[in-house]
Amino acid sequence: MSAASHSQVFVLGDWGTSRLRLSLVVGGAVVASRAGPGIAETSAAPLQVLLGCVAAWRQEYGALDVYLAGMVGSRNGIHEVAYVPLPADCVTWSRASWSTSFEGAVLTIAGGLCAANEAQAGDVMRGEEAQIFGALRLSQRLAMGRHILVLPGTHSKWVELEDGKVVRFRTALTGETYALLCAHSTLLKAAASADQADDWQRGFDAGVQRAMQLGGGLLVAMFEARSQQLLAGRSRAWASAFLSGLLIAYEIDTVGRTFDGQGEITVIGDAQLAALYRSVLEVRGRSAQVLSGDACAIQGLLYLADCLRAHP
Repeated sequence: MSAASHSQVFVLGDWGTSRLRLSLVVGGAVVASRAGPGIAETSAAPLQVLLGCVAAWRQEYGALDVYLAGMVGSRNGIHEVAYVPLPADCVTWSRASWSTSFEGAVLTIAGGLCAANEAQAGDVMRGEEAQIFGALRLSQRLAMGRHILVLPGTHSKWVELEDGKVVRFRTALTGETYALLCAHSTLLKAAASADQADDWQRGFDAGVQRAMQLGGGLLVAMFEARSQQLLAGRSRAWASAFLSGLLIAYEIDTVGRTFDGQGEITVIGDAQLAALYRSVLEVRGRSAQVLSGDACAIQGLLYLADCLRAHP
């Protein structure tokens, strides 16, 4: 066992639908990371998957407390943890977490957040809240006043903060819609020409522009990804990018408009996807800063661990 104090060593985990990201913390710093399957991608029991992923760290350091957020707290995960209603801040969120004994240590799973929407049907998030609260630690200006965040992904989240509290959010099914169209529709199956180096950027820009002229509606515009391959010789890369630009711009022009206001928008997520959102926001006249989704998640989970370890 390592000479490091047990109280200084623990594990953080962002466990979503498609992937698990674990971080080993020693003395307040992340010293190692490990990836694993998402909740939807494993046939084994999630708890057994977790044990396998931390086995080497446990061999070196002994029993380790583990702090998790994301879909691991859903009914398909290790334990379903209740959603925290809005408004919610870091303290409210951390205190609503669920803990149990875990191989000689403690396993803690954070809850998600829930909100009402215009249709009173409700809205939920799991995992993104860790990134949101982590962003507050990485960018202190976000802790005061009103700020708008967007977290692009499978289910994009638009979030309104007031003095460090989440007071409103909305979900857009942008990423999942794009994935379904690319994998299971006919829209990308008509290309006759080979992809060219600049096809993706040209297609993306065309989709962004097309979103500004939706007289016939989004469904009509989406079909143009196919018709442009058949009639204008566009490649599959162009058509894929056209759909991406169209859907992202449509999200920003519709959902984003309900979060309108002054000041910079903070985009939290994967660097490549966040850059696409930032570029469309700037085309639409909005400035944006980008924060790493992974870095924000780690900071949010560190807050969770610090809070619960200080006040068990």
